[in-house]
Amino acid sequence: MIDRLVIVGSGALATFYALKWSENFDVSVIGSWEESINAINSIARKKKIHKLTASSDWKKVKEPDLVIWLTKTYKNQDALNRYFQLNWKSPILILQNGIGQETLFYNILGLKQKIFRGVTTQGVKLIGPGNVLNTGDGEVFVEENELFNGFPVVQKGDIQRMVYLKLAINAVLNPISALYGVTNKNALKGEAGENLRKLVQICYPYFMRRQIFPSEEEYLHQVKLVAKKTGNNTNSMLVDKQLKRKTEVLEILGPINKELNSSELSKIIHLLNC
Repeated sequence: MIDRLVIVGSGALATFYALKWSENFDVSVIGSWEESINAINSIARKKKIHKLTASSDWKKVKEPDLVIWLTKTYKNQDALNRYFQLNWKSPILILQNGIGQETLFYNILGLKQKIFRGVTTQGVKLIGPGNVLNTGDGEVFVEENELFNGFPVVQKGDIQRMVYLKLAINAVLNPISALYGVTNKNALKGEAGENLRKLVQICYPYFMRRQIFPSEEEYLHQVKLVAKKTGNNTNSMLVDKQLKRKTEVLEILGPINKELNSSELSKIIHLLNC
């Protein structure tokens, strides 16, 4: 049974879920972004949310029933080294973009560490530290386990398929939106739309081998559905690019390109990996 949570990360999704879940659970946010940590604590005081705290001093936080990992993927190495010092035995739910993070988690925390994969379809925009905008209601999907009984998530028998589905969308929509500086719906139009279709064609063999889509046309159809559903959203890769922050393009396209060895994917990674 889950009563106490720790969320690792203090960005948009971490802030959103901290505020949401603290209505029913004790939630502690741990991170390194001091402005966000201070803002979350300020909100908790003003709104008298007694179940919510945030800290940049991780050692002051009590070990929880579940750790939810929501840092940017490229921050995992440093965050895991810091987390290792806590010597916690809590299970970890990874809710990050990309795939393959488990290997690094096991390498640093040991093979006995209990790790769950999850996917969120929630849309969130960071307005400022502690200030987020809900840009589209979504669910949190997790692999099926009795630990999550009574927790507000949807349990799935085949979570890996959902991880690949999200990767497939992110691998196309996020880079195109970031390269052309457009919202999701506008990534379907003009030159951006032409290159989006080309990117679907390039990435499709990776997902075909994993039986995620029956055809390239179905892959493109799913990308279009998400782009239209989240039409006005500015996805995280574009936001990072606009703020001159490092993007997650390497974590999203890197595993795909490792298998496909595409010069086009290499070019995109080079352009956005800054």
